[in-house]
Amino acid sequence: MSDQLSGVASIKRPRSGICALANAADSRASRVRNTLSPLALLSATTVVTLSSQAGAYVYLTGWGTSGSSVNEGDTFGATIYVGTTQNMWGYSGTLSWGDSNATEMSGYSYGSGTHIYANDGNRSITFSGSGTDYYVYYQWDYQYGYSYPVYQYQTNAISGSISVAVLNVAPSIASRTLNGVNGDITVNEGEIVTMQMSSTDPGTDAHTFTIDGLAAGTGGTSGTRWSSIVERRYVQNGVYTPTFKVADDDTFTQVTRTVTVVNVAPTLATMSDRTVDRTINPTATFSASATDPGSNDVLTYTWDLDGDGQFDDGNATGLSGATAFATADYLTNGTYTLGVRVDDGDGGVDTQYMNLTVVPEPSGAVPFGLAALGLAARRRRRGTERGRSQGHRHHKARDRASGMGIGVSSAA
Repeated sequence: MSDQLSGVASIKRPRSGICALANAADSRASRVRNTLSPLALLSATTVVTLSSQAGAYVYLTGWGTSGSSVNEGDTFGATIYVGTTQNMWGYSGTLSWGDSNATEMSGYSYGSGTHIYANDGNRSITFSGSGTDYYVYYQWDYQYGYSYPVYQYQTNAISGSISVAVLNVAPSIASRTLNGVNGDITVNEGEIVTMQMSSTDPGTDAHTFTIDGLAAGTGGTSGTRWSSIVERRYVQNGVYTPTFKVADDDTFTQVTRTVTVVNVAPTLATMSDRTVDRTINPTATFSASATDPGSNDVLTYTWDLDGDGQFDDGNATGLSGATAFATADYLTNGTYTLGVRVDDGDGGVDTQYMNLTVVPEPSGAVPFGLAALGLAARRRRRGTERGRSQGHRHHKARDRASGMGIGVSSAA
């Protein structure tokens, strides 16, 4: 008996391999191969025939996300059916997936394999191999007077291909953090907020990140990809929605977070008490400066320079860190509680106070005539001023009777 898979061999009883093919496990496959024609099997599938040659022939079917297409990262399967018009002996070959990956296959008349495509694109799946079939005829033995089976084998090359469309899947955003919190946050005006994001992708696509309009680097090609850290300082109170965006080579995904920025009041520099000798120079100049984390806030300074508790003695404006100036003439002795107030326009206010002491003329001998003349002049002036300031508070009338003048300059 010959062991070759081609040619003709004469034996008096079936080979053990042939007997094995006829057992119960293969009975169903035997019925399929002997009853289904090539056209009948083709009509039962949704994928075309690879090839049909004399002797053995092969069918290849595929299934994925939707018929002959599959999403990147999903499993695509391929099944081959090898048949013949005679009796099938077996097949072997290579199933190439079209992306440098392949599966070696062999069997009786059926085989299948699965593959996961790591990137989108059109792929051609090919099977290349050989199939062997046989047929049996009986030859009469004239010497012994009986017939015996003769098995003839033939091996044919079988090959062909089907196409599959591997579809891109948009990247998914795994996290988007603000100051390390994977959620919305509230911060004070002027604070720095750090932002970072991560993403995943069933394909091996590289990811490009953009956070709040700023480039945030690129990620890897597998597993969880991470952006670089982006910093944003919010210098004005309000509600902000930074956008987190990730893109592969085909499409992108973006979502937002909410940052609530709370106003912070400005802070005035401390004012120190001081003394003015009105006989030397009755004019006093004051300055005030405030800082505000909201660097875009326009600060308004208002003054109380006559000690009446009302901040109505002039105003000035400026940004954070600027200095506001004010001047006033003090011609009457006494101690005054003066103040300055700053307002950022968003409800943030700060106030500072100081004591101003106006000292009298120095004591000493003064010629009587000059003293009397000066006294009389002052009394006339005070009498005139009292008539003009009726209805005002007593200390304010006293100051104005002294001829106090106020001047205010803008912050610089």
